[in-house]
Amino acid sequence: MKQLFLVRHAKSDGADPQLPDKDRKVTAQGQQQVAYLAERLKRDKVKPGLMLCSDATRAQQTAQQLAVDLGVSKEAIQIKPVLYEESVSLLIEAIKAVPEDVQCLMIVAHNPTLSWFATYLNHDEPVSLSTCGLFAIQFEIKSWLEITEVEGEVVEIP
Repeated sequence: MKQLFLVRHAKSDGADPQLPDKDRKVTAQGQQQVAYLAERLKRDKVKPGLMLCSDATRAQQTAQQLAVDLGVSKEAIQIKPVLYEESVSLLIEAIKAVPEDVQCLMIVAHNPTLSWFATYLNHDEPVSLSTCGLFAIQFEIKSWLEITEVEGEVVEIP
């Protein structure tokens, strides 16, 4: 069984119009969002074996804080610039490249791509991830290569 957690980055500061989008940082409110999400995940004993993360600052900050809070090593975070793009196909390719021994995968990235992908995985029932929103699903598969060939079971994290 494989578990996939899609996490949209925490709230970031969009107040400085001269700051490039990729360089926007998580706000104090965003840090609280991450702490709350980590508590929810810890209650369910979620500990990703690998975290794929966009190269945007706010996504990296979100992933790093989640890793610390969940007891995941920094080495388990892989920065993937393609996760900043608005492309579900690039996201799927990144997932298919995950080693088979990883049972629990977390992706920290952006909308609209994460919501589009979650909607696809949710049998086209609309999913809209807010900042630091979570979509969790598990699959009865042995390899991440099978991710688009099977139906998964959406997991509720209270």
